[in-house]
Amino acid sequence: MISERAADIFLEARELDPDARAGFVADACGGDDELRAEVESLLAASDESESYFERLAGRVGLEALADEGDAPEPGDKVIGSWRLTQRIGRGGMGAVYLAERADEQFEQRAALKILPLGLDSEQARARFLVERQILARLVHDNIARLLDGGVTDDGLPYFVMDYVDGLPIDEYCDAQELGIDDRLSLVLDVARAVQFAHRNLIIHRDLKPSNVLVDEGGNVRLLDFGIAKMLGPDAADPKLTRQAQRPATPAFASPEMLRGEPVDVTADVYSIGALLYVLLTGRLPLDYDGLTLVEIHEHAANAIPAPVSRLNAAVNGELDAIVARALAKLPEERYASVESLANDLRNYLDGLPVEARAPSAFYRAGKFVRRHRLGTAFAAFAVIALATIAGLAVTSAVVSDRQARQIALERDRAEQTKEFLISIFDSADPNVVPGEQTAREILDVSRQRIGDELAGQPAVQADLLEAMSDVYQSWRLAGEGSEVLEQELELRRRVNGEDSVEYADVLLRLALNADIGGDYDASLAHAQDALDIGRRLPDAVTQGRGHERIGRVLHLKGDLDGAGSHYELALELLDGAAGSDPLEIALLHEHLGNLLIHRQQFEPALEEFGKSLEIRNNYQSGDSSQISPVYLGMASALRRLGRLDEAADAYRAGYDMNERLYGPGNSYNLYFANGLGKVAEARGDLEDAESRYREATALILRHTPDSPNLAFAEANVANTLALRGQYERAIPHYRTAAEIFERHLPEHWALGDVQWRLGRCLVETGDYGEAGALIRTGLATVADHWGDEHEFTAQAREAAALLDAVRERADIAQTYSE
Repeated sequence: MISERAADIFLEARELDPDARAGFVADACGGDDELRAEVESLLAASDESESYFERLAGRVGLEALADEGDAPEPGDKVIGSWRLTQRIGRGGMGAVYLAERADEQFEQRAALKILPLGLDSEQARARFLVERQILARLVHDNIARLLDGGVTDDGLPYFVMDYVDGLPIDEYCDAQELGIDDRLSLVLDVARAVQFAHRNLIIHRDLKPSNVLVDEGGNVRLLDFGIAKMLGPDAADPKLTRQAQRPATPAFASPEMLRGEPVDVTADVYSIGALLYVLLTGRLPLDYDGLTLVEIHEHAANAIPAPVSRLNAAVNGELDAIVARALAKLPEERYASVESLANDLRNYLDGLPVEARAPSAFYRAGKFVRRHRLGTAFAAFAVIALATIAGLAVTSAVVSDRQARQIALERDRAEQTKEFLISIFDSADPNVVPGEQTAREILDVSRQRIGDELAGQPAVQADLLEAMSDVYQSWRLAGEGSEVLEQELELRRRVNGEDSVEYADVLLRLALNADIGGDYDASLAHAQDALDIGRRLPDAVTQGRGHERIGRVLHLKGDLDGAGSHYELALELLDGAAGSDPLEIALLHEHLGNLLIHRQQFEPALEEFGKSLEIRNNYQSGDSSQISPVYLGMASALRRLGRLDEAADAYRAGYDMNERLYGPGNSYNLYFANGLGKVAEARGDLEDAESRYREATALILRHTPDSPNLAFAEANVANTLALRGQYERAIPHYRTAAEIFERHLPEHWALGDVQWRLGRCLVETGDYGEAGALIRTGLATVADHWGDEHEFTAQAREAAALLDAVRERADIAQTYSE
């Protein structure tokens, strides 16, 4: 049996350079020689893991047949926690069964697939567990989740996945008589799922209609990562993958995959192109029926599918171009990523030019912004900078000479800014400079150019850096954002002086950036400096913004009374003040709503969120990064009121909005994943809750690993494990949470909550050495914050009572008293 801790350490070590692994493993295992030996055996096994699964995939060749001889019959057959009820599929990779929970813990249906290959060695079992854990990371609404897995008593490995009651995507489209736009929308859902897998370094390699099901509600679910390929830990270049094996379904496989050559993410691009072809024409792009292996290779390399428009009169040339590029024979001639293919499909649906069309000068100008949708803020940076700076030149017709000179200066400043922005777009166009750049890369290069090319123009530099810092913050890149803001702060000091609105504004943005990075002390210091400037000027708007930022940080640190006072002062100063932004008022109502939730005043909280949403709807439309957090607050209040269905809908609305805004795997959705976990926990579905909490943990580790949010996420994972009686598994998660809280938020009540819960787990596992001190300390902290009558205090007191009952045993009484 491989321990959870060993598997966790292995997964982290596997991502490191071989030279760095030994030191990391030694540090992670501490003095636990047994744990270290277990991890090292896993690392040794992983060297053979790729070839093992490649051999497994190789069993699924073009002529592979299902070997069902060892497959169990459904009925009373029980495998792990699952009872087989009906066989629902078969193939070269094994038999698939409809299964239900056999342990009577709760009702659940799932799809259980048994692979017809014995895994009877310890190393093979290790490889199977590792592969299963990696696949378990693929938590996405459009991917069937991996629920369980293991090895049967007969030595046959198995996987347990979500059971999806739906039709293959082509059958669903035909049954519903969907039009072209609706079919493309479903393909976009497929692309979202595949893109998420790619970001987790997994290539599907077997995308075909039978692996893409659509349920009655029109929800797409991607299945079967049985021959999926993991990119290596150094796979920043997606071309650097190992040998692929021939797939079971040639019609949807790229030519290089059919030849058994190395594959990258463009292999999945090809498969989605083939899927598009089928959905738009009802025919396969290429038919390999009856061909020999040599003929298949030749046909794949040379045959050109008929244009889609020739087979479907409703399709135009733009879709012809998109499908043809996705189905290009050479990987380098296809879309570079699934995201690029999806962007072109969105452009088509939105009536915008598509990248696959022949370029023109005008076409290229618009194409750059559309190609980098994640960098929407970057495009906004250009528009806002030009509009704002140029607007400074507008004044009355009758002006003094001094005003005229100022207008000329501002006009020159606007012109310099415009020329610089145009030069950025020119250098970024892959038709001008070979090699496509991402918006992030362009932004990083532009930071250096601002310093070099505009050294004599500090005002222009400051304006550009201001917009650039907003982009870094929108991507939650706190480190880069801080560097840019410090540069801007020095420029504002030189241009505007330290006692200026402009200087204070940079301090407030530094405070926000520090907040994003989890440095609350720095955030408070910057916000207080800005508030002091606002008082000296005096400027009501600057003061209000300073109070809002201080209130927010105090709120995060658990000082609810202090936060409420600053929020109220901010509202008083900003409401009606000249130059204040109505959206800032909306933000304060949102803050107050969240504060009221923490005070257990859920109905008043909903009223505050309603005010915030009403203001925003008056000034914003469609998806907005400022609206999705309001959904988060409303969902939290609804959940606390027991309105779980409404809460789940609100969480999903915000989650989906963020994915439309930022794509899968964005950092903002860690809060929504956590909220959906809370709903699942309230419904008693602790496995789903744990899955959602682990998704939140993964997002934090990906984007802001030093943030205190990681402590809350780890504590939530631990809580679900403890509630299921898995105390030993919960303990390391509680310890991690406590360590982070002690480092970042030593005064926060949540540290006490984690302490008594950790103590309770130690009692349950018979480890009483530190349990008493942890429970007493935690109980005191929680009671001091929430009061004696609160449910959290009552739960902590129950843990203390449990320990007291155990204490009566003579053999541990002395241990506890110490």
